[in-house]
Amino acid sequence: MQEYKLIGRGEYTKCYRKGLSKYVYLKSVCQVKECMALGWHTASPILPKITYSSGGSDPEEYDYKMKYYQNRGRNFRISSLTPYYRTMYRELRKLHKDTRGKEFFEKIMDIKTIKLKDREAIWDLMYTMRNWVELSEVFFEISPRNVAEHCGRLILLDCVFIREKKRR
Repeated sequence: MQEYKLIGRGEYTKCYRKGLSKYVYLKSVCQVKECMALGWHTASPILPKITYSSGGSDPEEYDYKMKYYQNRGRNFRISSLTPYYRTMYRELRKLHKDTRGKEFFEKIMDIKTIKLKDREAIWDLMYTMRNWVELSEVFFEISPRNVAEHCGRLILLDCVFIREKKRR
């Protein structure tokens, strides 16, 4: 029987994969992942589908499941994206990593090279986080470590986050 192997970790989440499974399992205290698992945001091809699996042993930690994306992190290559998604990635990278809340909304809505439905999907996920914290505490950051490529499409794995870890 194969064991789960830690394949990634961040400040709020650890990512595990069992053998060659097409899914990864997340142990997380991230409210954004909870929001996505509960379906409280607009579904979009640029956001991964995350499902809630069960409560962990820690009452502040939950288990989630999502598709495994091979072309992520060190394996991510912007050249593997279609021209539209390559442009989207470059435009989002131009936004300062400390852009948050309403300021982010104003900036992203000005980027006309990104389709409105994609801009709205990102904003909707950020705006939904106001159920946990003030909108000014919701940030957007994009880098090779928190995106993936799938069939030429950009997937925003972990670009929206909240500065504090504890639930309110």
